Amino acid sequence: MRKVSTKLIFLMLVATMLLPIYSGKAQTATVPNFIIGTTGGAMGHWDGIAATAGFAGSDYASQCLESLWLEPEDWSGDHEDMIPVLAESWEITKWPAEMNYHPTDPFVNGDGIRAIEFTLRDGVTFHDGSAFNATVAKWNIDRIMVQSGNITGGLTPGSVAESDWYKTRTSFWLPAEDWAPFETDTWNVSQFIGQFATYEGFGTSYEWWSYGHYPRIKNVTITEDLASGGKIKVYYNDWSGILTYVDHTMMSMDAYKDYFDEPLLGPSAPGIPQPDVTGGYPTTGFRGHLIGTGPYRFIDHDEIVLQGGTMEKYDDWWNASAMEARGLFEAPALDVATFGYDAAGIAGRNLAMTTGTIDIAWDSIGEGGLNYIDMIADPNVNYVLTGTEPTRTYVSLNCVNETYWKDWADMSPINLTEVFGPYETWVPWTMPDVGYDGTVNTDGIDRALRKAVSYAFNYDTFIDVILGGRAIRSGGFLPTTNVHYNPAITLPYNNLTIARQALFDDPVWNAALLARSLTVANITHDDAWLDVAVNDPIFIFNLAWDQANLDISNVFATSINALGMRCGGPFGAPDPAWEVVPDFYTALYSDYSFNALTYHGIPTNWPGMDIRATPSLEYYYHSPGLPYVDGSGAVYPFEQFYNINFVYNETVDYWLDQTWFSNFSRTQELMDKLTTHFQTRQFSDIMVAEPMTGYAINKDWEFPLSGAVTFAFLKYVPEGPAGPPGEPIPGFHIATLLAVAAVTISGIGYSLKKKRKRA
Repeated sequence: MRKVSTKLIFLMLVATMLLPIYSGKAQTATVPNFIIGTTGGAMGHWDGIAATAGFAGSDYASQCLESLWLEPEDWSGDHEDMIPVLAESWEITKWPAEMNYHPTDPFVNGDGIRAIEFTLRDGVTFHDGSAFNATVAKWNIDRIMVQSGNITGGLTPGSVAESDWYKTRTSFWLPAEDWAPFETDTWNVSQFIGQFATYEGFGTSYEWWSYGHYPRIKNVTITEDLASGGKIKVYYNDWSGILTYVDHTMMSMDAYKDYFDEPLLGPSAPGIPQPDVTGGYPTTGFRGHLIGTGPYRFIDHDEIVLQGGTMEKYDDWWNASAMEARGLFEAPALDVATFGYDAAGIAGRNLAMTTGTIDIAWDSIGEGGLNYIDMIADPNVNYVLTGTEPTRTYVSLNCVNETYWKDWADMSPINLTEVFGPYETWVPWTMPDVGYDGTVNTDGIDRALRKAVSYAFNYDTFIDVILGGRAIRSGGFLPTTNVHYNPAITLPYNNLTIARQALFDDPVWNAALLARSLTVANITHDDAWLDVAVNDPIFIFNLAWDQANLDISNVFATSINALGMRCGGPFGAPDPAWEVVPDFYTALYSDYSFNALTYHGIPTNWPGMDIRATPSLEYYYHSPGLPYVDGSGAVYPFEQFYNINFVYNETVDYWLDQTWFSNFSRTQELMDKLTTHFQTRQFSDIMVAEPMTGYAINKDWEFPLSGAVTFAFLKYVPEGPAGPPGEPIPGFHIATLLAVAAVTISGIGYSLKKKRKRA
């Protein structure tokens, strides 16, 4: 959170002229519509295989669609703790605990799920009036398997993006050769090697990637066939110790029977229209979107003119009577008002909250955040703290020099013109460090430098000043909310003596320091190091950054001055040439929108592992597949888009692989090994903070459960005259926020001062 500048005030004024005109319906009832303010206006595609729903799409889907069960907050991994939704109960059959046949380090596989039998809730109907039963539940699970494997060939090049399909198919179809070393007498996957993958009862996928793969789910069997409710049993080919892959939402089979093997795009996609369903669903043609079993039914969304949409209360929701008896489920409709994911949009949402234009806004990094001072000062707003975000608020550091990429680049630099054509058609605006002949040379940073900057980063400045105390120090490799978090394992902290000693201990950096008269004798002489940073830096740091991470980038830029280094921008600020627009997540999934092989660091705010879903760490730390093959059309495999640090380590891979097959205690041992490796040896990330998160809500409404996933829990409590303003979070420092601009550029100010002295 930054000081309100003249520029920001101007943006807020502009935002008042751009506030979205949400599609609210006139109300005659006492209780008004409830208005949700969200950033990122594109709804995207809400169907499973498409997997592109934006923030607006998430707001609709969470209210309209429901799954069999849900993970509770801070889930321990015990499936008995799951929250029943469309399944009222379940019975799990485990694979037997047996010694596996790993060739070098066998161990006992534990906690694997062989099958789950779900008892489905009776009396549930979809928004179109059709019944939810075992046939429908099986249809939904079979549908995601058939589509992800493209069993029937229903997916065509124009029906879904390759990147979206890739994410789904790698979740549900697994390479047998990779997992065969862990098989046991009972659980065998080597049988799938050397053949195309088959989903039982539906056929074989002849996609090139499916060769040697197997489907995670073997089949779904109806064990009790009733008109409403019933039972299904999901059988697995996979071990599936924690993640069961049956938590996707259920849609009406009656409405979407023609879309069993192809995705539902839209609602704005050509060919799949958005009919008027205000008075009910049409009897011919496309029925409508998001026809599920949730407490609200989707009516419309217009991201061009109205910049928002509406959901109406579904009076026949299976849990309506029980909720209404508690005085909940009162809003007759939910309106969604969307704001752009930029400075003007974020300021506009903040202003809409304080002027009463919207009723709720989430205060999270993913949504762009709220002005906390404004929220607690407004007598008509309640700010509800929900805890800390388990985000990876990190500066990720490039370890590419320790991979095969460095060897290949030194022998024969990668030439991107061979893949993409003439340099002028694609490179100049996307990759600031590519030669004009189209070659890319690897240029990461070594372990000594990664350790040094990890101990040089000024964590207190970022947490206490930039965030005003609204964060805690990062737990490190695992967030503090994770059940396997171990605070006893060392985590780098701000200690310049350790940081500088790491450089002296390295022969290359030691020579660079000695050449500038920096010795152990002046290891605590700060002015000497700052002078080197200004006049003869030992290193110019290529920090890729975006506007959403400008604050952490500025703190990093000033922190490394204390090591005799600086960034390449004016007076040591982050270099404008390395700015990524609009944000890193988008950039990673766009073709070469930043120079992935030559940056030195990237600040990120990405999801962390808040529950015991240990395999999710593979996205960030597991080595990718085979390296680039000349003529394949891909410079590196899809997996590399997640592993942005280029952390390639066979031991780490093996530890991560074992988490799929380990019980709780063994997983704790593995997590401790991984934590020790990354926090005390690899230093692939500067692990900064876990920001506090919450939501602002109009005082006319109560949302009693912080973990509630639907607005059925809303209670209307009009209180007449405004109540007292909110109470600030303990430890929140309003005064320090007013000085944030000066602090974040302290190193830059020092640079200016030194230059003036020498002028």
